[in-house]
Amino acid sequence: MFKKILLNAILLLILVISTSWIIDKNEEEISEFNGKLTNFIRGNGFNLRKFNKHGIPISSFGRTGIKAVSPFYVVHYGLIYSDSIPHPEKYEYLWNKNASTKYWNIPPDKKFINKNNFFYACDWVAEHIKQNKYGKYHLEYNFDWYYKHLSGKWLKAPWYSGLTDGFALTLLSRAYILTNDTKYKNAAEKLYSSVISYKNVGGDTITFKNGDLWIEEYVVKRLPDTMQPRVLNGMIYASFGVNDYEKTFKIKNKLYPIYFKSIRNNINRFDLGYWTSYDLIGTVANYKYHHVHLGLLQDLFKITNDTYYLKLYDKWKKYNTSFLLRHFYYTKPTVNSLMTLIEYVLLILLIQSIILIILKKYIKYRRKK
Repeated sequence: MFKKILLNAILLLILVISTSWIIDKNEEEISEFNGKLTNFIRGNGFNLRKFNKHGIPISSFGRTGIKAVSPFYVVHYGLIYSDSIPHPEKYEYLWNKNASTKYWNIPPDKKFINKNNFFYACDWVAEHIKQNKYGKYHLEYNFDWYYKHLSGKWLKAPWYSGLTDGFALTLLSRAYILTNDTKYKNAAEKLYSSVISYKNVGGDTITFKNGDLWIEEYVVKRLPDTMQPRVLNGMIYASFGVNDYEKTFKIKNKLYPIYFKSIRNNINRFDLGYWTSYDLIGTVANYKYHHVHLGLLQDLFKITNDTYYLKLYDKWKKYNTSFLLRHFYYTKPTVNSLMTLIEYVLLILLIQSIILIILKKYIKYRRKK
């Protein structure tokens, strides 16, 4: 009896260790597979994102079952498409290679990376900017978005994002430099004015209690500044866009140093001691966003030459907290983390069953001999 209990305990320990090890080695791929599986169950096929003939991405959202064009991804892929175009040497800063780009999933097929698709993305952005009741301009999201830790759980359409508005400044600046077409300059001016304006007058910027400015990724008009998510990657990408715009169009009263100072002052708030936080309302970064943070620290050092970011990068890179601890000890499990765990427990059990069957047959074979 004792031997049987001991054997079962050993098998359970092996199951836990092997499951944790396999998940940790393949976490990003597993997460992407779960997203595809959810989409498939919803009837949207097995793709998270498809591209039309002009390279515009159409995303499928498993939670809501809808398909839609996300403005952020139009900007994201537009920037990737621009890498195919020769650019003036004095504007090298506009074409800085972001160390974080490689951590974003679903790279486009090489056939989409061309000049025509770059300008199609730029035109899409310029044409889809809309004015709100305050006279500010944004790239609106016309679908609802679930956000677990946000008060009310959902962002209701239409909503807008400081990340998208700000990051689009880099895209439009590149388009203007390559063409000298004022439609790109005008579009960039509209977005810039909105990014640097406060939320209470229709803009994207909020404040901390100490007065530090923050470009909010998910602008929730019904919430006070103190309850806004304050997403780290959104603030950094948007600040990069402000920096690019102000340099390109030679803005005299530059604001990008103020935004960069705010990043420097507040980035340590996203350090959980074992991993990084996606925002300041309790969302632990998933595997992808933790590594996006690492890439952004490298980018911040490259732009500011501040060694603080290298030290923080070295610290955060050492955070190797396992999937099980992050999702089942430090925080409450999500639907995605539960799906991942169940899938791999079943897989490990299947493998163990096969091994046991083979061993039993081998032992039986040896006894006959």
